[in-house]
Amino acid sequence: MTLGRRAFLRTAAAAAVAAACAPATVKASPTPEPPLGPPETTTIRIHGPLGCDPWTWLADDFMKEEGFTDVKLVNPGPQAVLKGDADIAAGYGQHFAAHIDAGSPFVLLGGTHVGCIELWAKPGIGTIRDLRGKTLVVFKKDPLQDVFYGIWVTLLTSVGVDPGEVKFVEHLDPQANVIDSFIAGTSDATLAAVTQGPALRANPKNPGKMIFDTTVDKPWSQYYCCLLVANSSWAKANPNAAKRATRAVMRAIDLGAKDRPRAVQIAAEKKITQNPQRLLEAIQDLPYDWREYDPEETLRFVALRLADGKLIKKTPQQIITDGTDFAWFRRLQKDLKA
Repeated sequence: MTLGRRAFLRTAAAAAVAAACAPATVKASPTPEPPLGPPETTTIRIHGPLGCDPWTWLADDFMKEEGFTDVKLVNPGPQAVLKGDADIAAGYGQHFAAHIDAGSPFVLLGGTHVGCIELWAKPGIGTIRDLRGKTLVVFKKDPLQDVFYGIWVTLLTSVGVDPGEVKFVEHLDPQANVIDSFIAGTSDATLAAVTQGPALRANPKNPGKMIFDTTVDKPWSQYYCCLLVANSSWAKANPNAAKRATRAVMRAIDLGAKDRPRAVQIAAEKKITQNPQRLLEAIQDLPYDWREYDPEETLRFVALRLADGKLIKKTPQQIITDGTDFAWFRRLQKDLKA
């Protein structure tokens, strides 16, 4: 071995010893999350029950584990959370995006499931684009008052159809079922939610067929159908309660998805449904894997479609900034085991 090589090795060895003896670099650990405090209120009012969201009737025990001693399932009307008559609920992203655009006191906390809307149409209508020039009966041409009008607009604009190319007819009776207009022949197509789809399939007077299903048809099958919402004043005054309620909801979703027949049986025992078989058919194939989807992407998608239909003015990012708080939900997606 040459002298030069010996010197090189001695130098390298010395450097290695020095490195081994040097104090180790301490990596900064992330600041641990502070423990979640008790709920600021022990009463929670859930707006429901909602057939596509079994958590609305399964969450009682989970809510009690989170510190809520008075868990109420209330149904004071479709604007319950908006008016402060209920604390939390679930509903369609289109409806909430329109309300957030209008400044309504909503804060979205997470997503619950995909699907549950079917589009049924008369013979000769095979795609959404075929609705150009057709008649659609709605309650009101206002996405704040009529949930399904907003859904119609997002469906149409998603395939490049201007809502003005469709003849929307208002049916001003809020108690009327627009599906009856489809069966009677005055509407060329209809949207069927939850158990309405199975009911149409079983109805011998049904004049058409299903041409689109948000549960399986892209891009809708890639986004949440329903989102968890709270009254923003309630959530602001009760931040721990809002987080604990969200966790209870997600645990209840997991429970219902694990055993759907049992979830329906509980609904029947609580007299939430008078037709358990139809309810089971409605939820049997709904995707409840809430950990797999992005609520922001859902809002961004529906907000763009609503903007295309000139129903909202805010950008999707403004909708997300003004009306959502998904940080805790994202943590649950990672940390809450199935």
